[in-house]
Amino acid sequence: MIYDYIGVTPDNMEEISISPDEKAYRLGLYNDGYLGSESDLGTYGNRERDINFLSGQNSHLPFGGEVTVPDSPLHNIETCLPEMYKIHLSYLNIEWDNRVIEKWKNSVYTQECGADKQYYGKTAFDYIQNRLGYRFVLKNAVFTYADSSEKLSVRLTLQNAGFGNLNKKKRAKLIFTDHAGEATFTSDIGEIAVENELGFDVAHKLASGKYDVYLRIYGEEWQGTPLYCLKFANDGLWNDELKANRIGSFECVSA
Repeated sequence: MIYDYIGVTPDNMEEISISPDEKAYRLGLYNDGYLGSESDLGTYGNRERDINFLSGQNSHLPFGGEVTVPDSPLHNIETCLPEMYKIHLSYLNIEWDNRVIEKWKNSVYTQECGADKQYYGKTAFDYIQNRLGYRFVLKNAVFTYADSSEKLSVRLTLQNAGFGNLNKKKRAKLIFTDHAGEATFTSDIGEIAVENELGFDVAHKLASGKYDVYLRIYGEEWQGTPLYCLKFANDGLWNDELKANRIGSFECVSA
């Protein structure tokens, strides 16, 4: 149906090029036969060709559905994971097919499945559940400032360890807390695209002292409460009261 809409056939598939200003750029797929057979129960005419197409299309769209047919070898953990990454899997129905979900809960992630050592010995279900959609990990944070400066430069390196992507822009705020954990200054960054490299330059008038710096990435606010907040996958960074991730600390010395 997608190929018909954009006017291509198997003979001219290499000519597919969809620009962001075309309606077809927003045309996605719900797959209710996921991993059920070589064609995903009739979803694909040619699995390799169609997944190559969807890999590009799903890089900016959500993709998911529900798994089915419990005896299909395609949802063996060592088989399905590479394709889940390639197709940018965002979501799956937790209630269907329960037999496949039980299969994943009774399968173990090993070296044959991949190089994520922290998951060795854990279940395939845990791995897949934690990789659905985006999953950002803070890899590095660099603060550049002079002791008496009222400007702070923040540079962050993130890794998206998830199957999928963050397909919307988010709002961001930097929150500075004092030794007592009280927020003393907030800088509204505005709307951002969450990418592997983020940079913020903040002017502040903080008094002398040590401060922790938190980054809140969120969708919107409702009656003063931030909604759809992004929690980094790192242990120990999330502050539930601030709805923000701790990205570092610095000491300010007033001139």
